[in-house]
Amino acid sequence: MTDKEQNNCNTGLGINHNPLITVISVNYNSSLSDVTSTIKSVLNQNYSNLEYIIVDGASTNGSLEYIQSLNIKNLILHSQKDSGIYEAMNKGINLAKGDWILMMNMGDTFVDDKFLLSRIVESGKLSNAGIVYGNTLMVKGDLKYIKKYQPILKDNIVFGVLKLNHQSMFTHHSIFKKLGLFDEKRFKIGADFYWLNKVLYHLGSDSFIYIDEIIAIFKEEGLSSNQINFKKMHEENRILLTDFSSKYWLLMNELLYLISKIKTVVYSKLINHPKVYVFYRKLKYFKSTKVVNLD
Repeated sequence: MTDKEQNNCNTGLGINHNPLITVISVNYNSSLSDVTSTIKSVLNQNYSNLEYIIVDGASTNGSLEYIQSLNIKNLILHSQKDSGIYEAMNKGINLAKGDWILMMNMGDTFVDDKFLLSRIVESGKLSNAGIVYGNTLMVKGDLKYIKKYQPILKDNIVFGVLKLNHQSMFTHHSIFKKLGLFDEKRFKIGADFYWLNKVLYHLGSDSFIYIDEIIAIFKEEGLSSNQINFKKMHEENRILLTDFSSKYWLLMNELLYLISKIKTVVYSKLINHPKVYVFYRKLKYFKSTKVVNLD
């Protein structure tokens, strides 16, 4: 038995030509346009063995009633107050029956390709890893960039830690059973990144496989993209770096936090200026591929 076969055995993986894929969307007072676009993108997929779970945090803006009015086959809707996005994600994972799980929150979508899931299943890569990750189209207004990941996992480690977009990542259900769910108590913004590095630390890079496909479109309007959450982001990065990285990157994190405190006064005005934003993206996503408006 090869090392990869042994690893697949340890994580409960095996050849399955028609695996059940669970897509989980979290909603709390999302706009009707975001809810509509996300649900439409999931239902547009022609892959038949698909389970869709929407976890709602007791929305009050009409989005819950809209979802309830839809007649969607294989939809599981759970609505109850929660402490935040990661408690909601954990509820979705506990409800999921799928072999593979993908998180697609409201406002984010699959690329406009109804054969995407079928093609990924037919590639056979969902039988050879614990986590299968692909590329993400990043969108902020009229600016669009591809966050293109690398097939060698270590090449995706930036500032000492691994960060992949969960919208473009399939996780085998057995990995959650083996390593647990997202730490909803310690993290409000970066629990998925902490969990991802825990997978890497415990199961190694052989548990990850790359697909050279744009899987999801990510709107940079979520928790981690909001300027008011920067302080919390740096606090959570400190925990992440302390547990999984080096003192060098921990020191860099503290330096970046000091810089962010200085720039907070003018940040909101500058970052929304297209030319400044493009420069910022060139720095942050130095391996990204140009789509439009990069120059």
